[in-house]
Amino acid sequence: RLDQALADVAQLEAELASERQRHESDRKALQREREILALARAEVGRAERLQQKNLGSDSALDQARQNAARQALVVISREFDLTNHETRLDQLQARLLQARAGLQETQLELERSRVTAPFDGVVSGVAVAPGDRVRKADVMLELYDPQALELRARIPAPYRDELHESLSQGQPVLGHARLGG
Repeated sequence: RLDQALADVAQLEAELASERQRHESDRKALQREREILALARAEVGRAERLQQKNLGSDSALDQARQNAARQALVVISREFDLTNHETRLDQLQARLLQARAGLQETQLELERSRVTAPFDGVVSGVAVAPGDRVRKADVMLELYDPQALELRARIPAPYRDELHESLSQGQPVLGHARLGG
């Protein structure tokens, strides 16, 4: 989820940069589009003058008018794109803020997902798998503190006196144990 949130933020930052570049390109292109429109309108004027002198055909005039009309639509579309630049920019910035908030939330969830025990211990059982969702107070694993282990055992009678004597003299008592092999 963290990788996805990071990718979302990076994608929106790239989209913002692309929108700024697009705006600059549209701004430069609009000037050229207007120049082409002026040429198309001049062509219509020439075709009309030629037709008035009976030197031009109706189809040539129609073609010139179509070219001028198409170019006028291109200019209108480019102007619309330039006009809507701020709106698109605002939308992308809002989405970026939203993605950054999601990223912060995901980072916080990740920090909260790290579980630490209050002591060093040995894991004796695991109740969940990686990726499982847990709630507060759910048992995830069982562990024990080897320093806090206490062994209670019955000592056979022949060894009691020897053990008692060692303990009363403050001597260490060494032993060996086997549990489960």
